Amino acid sequence: MSKLILSGISGFIDPTDITNLIVWFDGDYVGNTVDTTTYDSFSIIADRSGNGNHATQGTKLNQPTRQTVGSKYFWQTDGTADYLELTDETAFQNDSECTIFQVLNNTTIRNYPIDINYRTALATFLQPFCAAHDVGLNYSWLYIVRDNLGTVWNQMYGNIDMRNNKFVTAWRTNGTAYSMRVNGVPDTFNFSYGSNDGDFFDDFTNQPDYANLGRSQINGGSNTYYRTSFVGDWLYYNRSLTDTEVANVENYLIAKHSIT
Repeated sequence: MSKLILSGISGFIDPTDITNLIVWFDGDYVGNTVDTTTYDSFSIIADRSGNGNHATQGTKLNQPTRQTVGSKYFWQTDGTADYLELTDETAFQNDSECTIFQVLNNTTIRNYPIDINYRTALATFLQPFCAAHDVGLNYSWLYIVRDNLGTVWNQMYGNIDMRNNKFVTAWRTNGTAYSMRVNGVPDTFNFSYGSNDGDFFDDFTNQPDYANLGRSQINGGSNTYYRTSFVGDWLYYNRSLTDTEVANVENYLIAKHSIT
């Protein structure tokens, strides 16, 4: 039987009771490690899924800061030097189907929660993010390269304006069809398909495998880009959840973060 109480939130299903949860990062999790020297920053954002795929950063100047949003902690990367590395990028190898949940606080920055590259996976380069306050980029986006050479890519983005607000987004695919929701509301989406232009994915066959919060390594690893993000929760299931399961996780996160 599913648990009905988690961290003081009664009446909601625990996301860990839904099978195939691979990673859950939660800025408010008591298992995280915070360096309080000079300012609060995360040296470890622990994986709440129980799979041990923690995100770590031992260097103080590269650690995301801990920010309070409402009554909860979020992590924020500055786009200059902050990032954490995940223990095991191979955890994302079964993403012919997947469901991703994100709790994002949008300010005036682009919000990139995570970058993943694992070349034996279907989604070779997985960059789910929400962009705020950039013309044409005010919506929820998901960017996926569809083969292990980086020769074709899919780019999907929604239509619900996500500026200056706190949002729960849910992305789901069974490998052929896609759906997205924002704060529990279905979002129509735009889907584009293209090929490698020799720029962004140049020398993709030599691309390193990695999974980072706040950092991308592209063009064979020769170019490093630091990403801005402001994230409360990030959950990854390596299957397409049912409508009921998606609603259960959304309702939990909406209640946890008092999103209206």
